Amino acid sequence: MQPIPVHYNKALGVVILCAGLFVGGTGLLVVKPLLIGLGLLQTVIGLGYVSRPVAMVFEDRVEMKNLLGMTMKTHDVPRRDLQVRDGKVYKKGNRTALFGGFLAHQPDIAALKQSLS
Repeated sequence: MQPIPVHYNKALGVVILCAGLFVGGTGLLVVKPLLIGLGLLQTVIGLGYVSRPVAMVFEDRVEMKNLLGMTMKTHDVPRRDLQVRDGKVYKKGNRTALFGGFLAHQPDIAALKQSLS
């Protein structure tokens, strides 16, 4: 079965991307290399938020990803032992969320919840 990707919040990514373009554009207008660099960095981060997944849910594990796409942490939790509450993903019987909330794209969380039932 295919892994289920859960992406970063698209709205947050667009806000970061627009802010980066604004800061970089302002830096170009006033010819400040520091502002241009900060705007470029912020734009790259915004692109990562728009395009990259925060987690990949496999049948036997959950892999947490960073903005570069590398796996940073692996939770050895089978998909059947996951549950979704209040837009966050938990291991059954655990109070600490694995991921979710404002940082995660809620339609992806809803698709994961649908696949769990």
